[in-house]
Amino acid sequence: ELDVRGAHLGPHTWPAAIKLLESETLPMSEICTHQFALEDFQQALDLVGDSAGASVKVSIIPSRRS
Repeated sequence: ELDVRGAHLGPHTWPAAIKLLESETLPMSEICTHQFALEDFQQALDLVGDSAGASVKVSIIPSRRS
C-alpha cells in the first residue's frame, strides 16, 4: 500500500508564480536540481537526506524512464 502526500501553498500564489516563470526571473535550472524516475525513488530520497546539501528541489517523475 502506498500513501501519496503533497503540500499546497494556496490557490492565490499560482498567478504570481506563473508570472515569475514567464519573466524568467527565477533561475529554475538552479532550483529544480534533480529529477528521478519512480523506480529510482530510493536514490532520490537518499539525495534529499544527504546533509551535504547537493540538492535544492528533487522531483520524482512517474512516467520518466531511467
